[in-house]
Amino acid sequence: MEKKLNIKNINGSLRDKGFSQSDLARNLDVTRATVSTWLNNEKFPRPKKLMQLGRVLNLPFEEMVIAEPDNSVPLVAFRQKGKRIAKSKDYQAAQNMGELLQKLSAELPQDAYFERTTLRNPKSEYGYIQSYAARIREEIGVKEKDPVKFEN
Repeated sequence: MEKKLNIKNINGSLRDKGFSQSDLARNLDVTRATVSTWLNNEKFPRPKKLMQLGRVLNLPFEEMVIAEPDNSVPLVAFRQKGKRIAKSKDYQAAQNMGELLQKLSAELPQDAYFERTTLRNPKSEYGYIQSYAARIREEIGVKEKDPVKFEN
């Protein structure tokens, strides 16, 4: 989900308060150039500055931010083991897995593993993936050691 500032609402609030971009920058303790990049949707403010922006302009989050779904990126939910904090590389790995599963799920038949094109119980366990890959190879007629070509 891609987030963008609702520039129309923010500009309206700036007008109502009689603020310029410079006034807003002073209130948020950032440069005018930073405010300009936000209002041109070139960058998105960090959470702390976004919260301050909402307070200064008296705008709730829902009126300040537009959440646009990015259909090209699969939605991926995952948990870390224990109390480990997820890092950007973890999100990237999950997103990559989601992209692969998204492509694969459209090609898979509906059976005990699947319900339409949604995995019932997705796993990233090596054995599970290997056993299903072997079954798909058998169905498309590709031997275990042979590469799977695009045509397959």
